[in-house]
Amino acid sequence: MMNYLILRSNDKCTVAVLLSYSPTLLTQHQGPFSRIPLHEALILRNEDLVRLFLKVDCSIINTCDGYGWYPSHYALSMGNWKLLVILLNVQEIVSDGNIKDLVNACVHEKEGGSRISQFVAEQILDQLEGIKVYYPNGFQRSILI
Repeated sequence: MMNYLILRSNDKCTVAVLLSYSPTLLTQHQGPFSRIPLHEALILRNEDLVRLFLKVDCSIINTCDGYGWYPSHYALSMGNWKLLVILLNVQEIVSDGNIKDLVNACVHEKEGGSRISQFVAEQILDQLEGIKVYYPNGFQRSILI
Protein backbone atom coordinates (compact mmCIF):
# COMPACT_ATOMS: atom_id res chain seq x y z
CA MET A 1 0.00 0.00 0.00
CA MET A 2 1.12 3.53 -0.70
CA ASN A 3 2.32 5.21 2.44
CA TYR A 4 0.16 8.26 3.11
CA LEU A 5 3.11 9.94 4.79
CA ILE A 6 4.69 10.07 1.34
CA LEU A 7 1.53 11.69 -0.02
CA ARG A 8 1.49 14.21 2.79
CA SER A 9 5.16 15.03 2.29
CA ASN A 10 4.27 16.50 -1.12
CA ASP A 11 7.10 14.53 -2.74
CA LYS A 12 5.84 14.03 -6.27
CA CYS A 13 9.08 12.35 -7.41
CA THR A 14 8.88 9.60 -4.79
CA VAL A 15 5.21 8.99 -5.60
CA ALA A 16 5.99 8.84 -9.34
CA VAL A 17 8.74 6.27 -8.75
CA LEU A 18 6.43 4.13 -6.59
CA LEU A 19 3.72 4.26 -9.26
CA SER A 20 6.16 3.34 -12.01
CA TYR A 21 6.89 0.10 -10.16
CA SER A 22 3.34 -0.60 -9.09
CA PRO A 23 0.46 1.41 -10.65
CA THR A 24 -2.02 -0.73 -8.69
CA LEU A 25 -1.13 1.33 -5.61
CA LEU A 26 -3.62 3.90 -6.93
CA THR A 27 -6.58 1.60 -6.43
CA GLN A 28 -5.75 0.29 -2.98
CA HIS A 29 -8.05 1.50 -0.25
CA GLN A 30 -6.37 2.37 3.02
CA GLY A 31 -7.18 3.74 6.42
CA PRO A 32 -10.35 3.94 8.48
CA PHE A 33 -12.21 5.82 5.71
CA SER A 34 -11.14 3.41 2.95
CA ARG A 35 -9.71 6.17 0.77
CA ILE A 36 -7.49 5.78 -2.26
CA PRO A 37 -4.50 8.08 -2.87
CA LEU A 38 -6.56 10.35 -5.16
CA HIS A 39 -8.97 11.11 -2.31
CA GLU A 40 -6.05 12.00 -0.05
CA ALA A 41 -4.45 14.22 -2.71
CA LEU A 42 -7.76 16.08 -3.11
CA ILE A 43 -8.06 16.55 0.65
CA LEU A 44 -4.49 17.89 0.68
CA ARG A 45 -5.32 20.13 -2.32
CA ASN A 46 -2.26 18.81 -4.12
CA GLU A 47 -2.84 19.56 -7.80
CA ASP A 48 0.42 17.95 -8.94
CA LEU A 49 -0.44 14.60 -7.36
CA VAL A 50 -4.03 14.73 -8.64
CA ARG A 51 -2.76 15.27 -12.19
CA LEU A 52 -0.16 12.51 -11.79
CA PHE A 53 -2.72 10.00 -10.50
CA LEU A 54 -5.18 10.77 -13.28
CA LYS A 55 -2.41 10.48 -15.87
CA VAL A 56 -1.48 7.01 -14.59
CA ASP A 57 -5.08 5.75 -14.38
CA CYS A 58 -8.00 8.06 -15.13
CA SER A 59 -10.55 5.37 -14.25
CA ILE A 60 -9.92 6.07 -10.55
CA ILE A 61 -12.38 8.97 -10.76
CA ASN A 62 -15.06 6.28 -10.42
CA THR A 63 -13.72 5.01 -7.08
CA CYS A 64 -15.63 5.88 -3.93
CA ASP A 65 -14.38 5.80 -0.36
CA GLY A 66 -15.95 4.16 2.69
CA TYR A 67 -18.55 6.93 2.93
CA GLY A 68 -19.57 6.61 -0.70
CA TRP A 69 -17.84 9.85 -1.70
CA TYR A 70 -16.25 10.05 -5.14
CA PRO A 71 -13.34 12.40 -5.96
CA SER A 72 -15.56 15.18 -7.34
CA HIS A 73 -17.44 15.25 -4.01
CA TYR A 74 -14.19 16.05 -2.20
CA ALA A 75 -13.26 18.84 -4.59
CA LEU A 76 -16.74 20.40 -4.45
CA SER A 77 -17.22 20.14 -0.70
CA MET A 78 -13.77 21.64 -0.07
CA GLY A 79 -14.38 24.50 -2.50
CA ASN A 80 -11.40 23.65 -4.66
CA TRP A 81 -12.69 24.76 -8.05
CA LYS A 82 -9.45 24.19 -9.94
CA LEU A 83 -9.33 20.53 -8.88
CA LEU A 84 -13.04 20.16 -9.61
CA VAL A 85 -12.48 21.42 -13.16
CA ILE A 86 -9.58 18.98 -13.59
CA LEU A 87 -11.82 16.10 -12.47
CA LEU A 88 -14.74 17.16 -14.65
CA ASN A 89 -12.46 17.29 -17.71
CA VAL A 90 -11.06 13.77 -17.35
CA GLN A 91 -11.65 11.73 -20.50
CA GLU A 92 -13.25 8.75 -18.81
CA ILE A 93 -16.78 7.35 -18.74
CA VAL A 94 -18.26 8.42 -15.42
CA SER A 95 -20.18 5.81 -13.45
CA ASP A 96 -23.81 6.26 -12.37
CA GLY A 97 -22.67 6.19 -8.74
CA ASN A 98 -20.21 8.99 -9.39
CA ILE A 99 -22.89 11.16 -11.00
CA LYS A 100 -25.39 10.48 -8.20
CA ASP A 101 -22.75 11.40 -5.61
CA LEU A 102 -21.95 14.62 -7.50
CA VAL A 103 -25.67 15.49 -7.54
CA ASN A 104 -25.89 14.79 -3.78
CA ALA A 105 -22.83 16.96 -3.15
CA CYS A 106 -24.34 19.77 -5.24
CA VAL A 107 -27.67 19.58 -3.40
CA HIS A 108 -25.82 19.66 -0.08
CA GLU A 109 -23.72 22.67 -1.14
CA LYS A 110 -26.81 24.49 -2.46
CA GLU A 111 -28.48 24.13 0.92
CA GLY A 112 -25.60 25.00 3.23
CA GLY A 113 -22.48 26.02 1.35
CA SER A 114 -20.92 29.40 0.79
CA ARG A 115 -22.29 31.68 -1.92
CA ILE A 116 -19.69 30.57 -4.43
CA SER A 117 -20.32 26.89 -3.56
CA GLN A 118 -24.03 27.44 -4.04
CA PHE A 119 -23.44 29.10 -7.41
CA VAL A 120 -21.10 26.35 -8.66
CA ALA A 121 -23.45 23.62 -7.42
CA GLU A 122 -26.37 25.29 -9.19
CA GLN A 123 -24.42 25.47 -12.46
CA ILE A 124 -23.44 21.81 -12.26
CA LEU A 125 -27.01 20.75 -11.50
CA ASP A 126 -28.29 22.82 -14.44
CA GLN A 127 -25.82 21.08 -16.76
CA LEU A 128 -26.74 17.63 -15.43
CA GLU A 129 -30.46 18.32 -15.72
CA GLY A 130 -30.53 17.89 -19.47
CA ILE A 131 -28.31 14.83 -19.68
CA LYS A 132 -30.10 11.62 -20.50
CA VAL A 133 -28.79 8.12 -20.02
CA TYR A 134 -29.37 5.89 -23.04
CA TYR A 135 -29.49 2.14 -22.76
CA PRO A 136 -28.90 -0.38 -25.58
CA ASN A 137 -32.59 -1.37 -25.65
CA GLY A 138 -33.60 2.21 -26.52
CA PHE A 139 -34.85 3.08 -23.03
CA GLN A 140 -33.80 6.49 -21.75
CA ARG A 141 -34.10 8.23 -18.42
CA SER A 142 -32.85 11.41 -16.83
CA ILE A 143 -29.91 10.95 -14.47
CA LEU A 144 -31.64 13.06 -11.81
CA ILE A 145 -34.26 10.48 -10.90
